[in-house]
Amino acid sequence: MCATSPRVLVELGTHTGVSYSAFCHAVARAGIGTRCHAVDTWQGDPHAGLYGPEVLNELRAFHDERFGAFSTLLQCTFDEGVAHIEDGSIDLLHIDGLHNYEAVRHDFETWLPKLSDRAVALFHDINVRRDDFGVWRLWAELREQYPWFDFVHGHGFGVLAVGEDTPAPVAALCKLTDQAAIAMIRTRFARLGEHWWIDRRERLLARSLSQHAAATDAQAEQWRTAVARSSSEAEGLRAELGQRAAEAHQLRAELGQRAAEAHQLRAELGQRAAEAHQLRAELGQRTAEAHQLRVELAQRNAEAERLRAEVGRHAREADATRHAAERAWEDFRTVSARLSNAEQEAVGLRARAEQAEADGSAAAARTADLEGTLAEAQVEQGRLRHELDDVLRSTFWQMTGPARRADGPTCGKSRPLRSRRPASRHAE
Repeated sequence: MCATSPRVLVELGTHTGVSYSAFCHAVARAGIGTRCHAVDTWQGDPHAGLYGPEVLNELRAFHDERFGAFSTLLQCTFDEGVAHIEDGSIDLLHIDGLHNYEAVRHDFETWLPKLSDRAVALFHDINVRRDDFGVWRLWAELREQYPWFDFVHGHGFGVLAVGEDTPAPVAALCKLTDQAAIAMIRTRFARLGEHWWIDRRERLLARSLSQHAAATDAQAEQWRTAVARSSSEAEGLRAELGQRAAEAHQLRAELGQRAAEAHQLRAELGQRAAEAHQLRAELGQRTAEAHQLRVELAQRNAEAERLRAEVGRHAREADATRHAAERAWEDFRTVSARLSNAEQEAVGLRARAEQAEADGSAAAARTADLEGTLAEAQVEQGRLRHELDDVLRSTFWQMTGPARRADGPTCGKSRPLRSRRPASRHAE
């Protein structure tokens, strides 16, 4: 910084701000009136990796307090940052963005109009030849166009004298051809870098140890608090343990009692199981019997159906028999009435005959007539008695006996028939 005393410094790709803070620190220490600008999106790229806003926030907290008077952090893309810088104003440009060939060539060509006639361009990672890193290719091309000097330690660092009126120290450095002098300069800067790296690593280690010690002290305090709390809890737990021990003793006694009860219950359970087995056997027997009974019931139902049909048939026959008996009974009553009338007429005839006999010979002729009539009545009476005997011996008469007895004590009983024949004159 002192060798170039730039009026404007621009860094493309600042990330955590290590190199940019070194530039700013040199400006502040040397008292140079340099205006510094850092351009970055602070979102990362495929080479640096992607990250969040915490990187810029940490850098801004460090930067603003120390270098805010002469330095600006521009959060934008390199192409967008061009609009914030005047043409021909940059004396020192540090390119450390995306490291593939196309990107770094685009960055250099885009910002070339912003360089002054005393400008110096710095390129980082010119010695990295892995993956798609391509800064080394652009550096080989630019060395054919501009005076240059490169440092090969680490990832490599190139110094390119772009302006026609570059500061004398830079111009002298780029014109060196003495290999011993070049090697001495490279070695000195490599040792300075190594010394800075060791110092930075020690400071970072010390800060890490300090943070770790603070964290350890805080954790130890937490542990002491936890131990005190645990001791108090342990006292409570010991008291609770004693209570629990008494409860456990009581529970063990109850457990013994429950075990005896369980043994008794298991014995009862075995007995119940045997009874259940016996009941299942009886149930099987009852099931078989029930099946047999169902079969017999079906047979009885079939037989009952047959008997009902037969009873229906007998009922119909009984109805027919009853109607026939009723008709026979009516016929019998008619015959009985006629027989009774005949008997009465016979009695009358006997009385008349006896009277006629008393009358003598005058009535002899009349008597003969009456005897003829009586003989006819007796013949009719014999015929009627024969019919009555047939009725009394018939099946209808026997089947209707209960019905006649229900009608009255004298129903169906016939009076005995007596044959009174008048004494003939021949008998006298």
